Parts: sequence; C-alpha cells; structure tokens
Amino acid sequence: MSTSATDAEARFDAEATLRAIQHHVVTSTRMVPTHFYHLALVASDRPAVRQKSRSSSASSRGGP
Repeated sequence: MSTSATDAEARFDAEATLRAIQHHVVTSTRMVPTHFYHLALVASDRPAVRQKSRSSSASSRGGP
C-alpha cells in the first residue's frame, strides 16, 4: 500500500502536536518543513501561548 502526500498531511495533527509540546515542555524537535509550517500557523492563532512562552523563558534567564 502506498502513501500519498495527502494521506501523510491528513495524519499530522498540528493542534495535538502543539498540545503535546506544551504538556511535555519540549525544548527541541525535528520535523519536516511542512509540519513546522502547520505548527507555526496553529501557534500564531494562540497569542496567549506566545505570551506565556516569552514570559517563562525570560524568567528562567533571570530577566523581567
């Protein structure tokens, strides 16, 4: 059975991936550019996530 690009894209769930990254506090990952693009689109729709990430990284560095 062959897998088409459409099948592969349908199986990648950017929302679920973002939730897992946040839940497990992932600090590094590898993904293909298409997956990263979809993940970035989901993240850009969530301004609270971006703000939380910025403030938590600043506090961990000792910044304001």
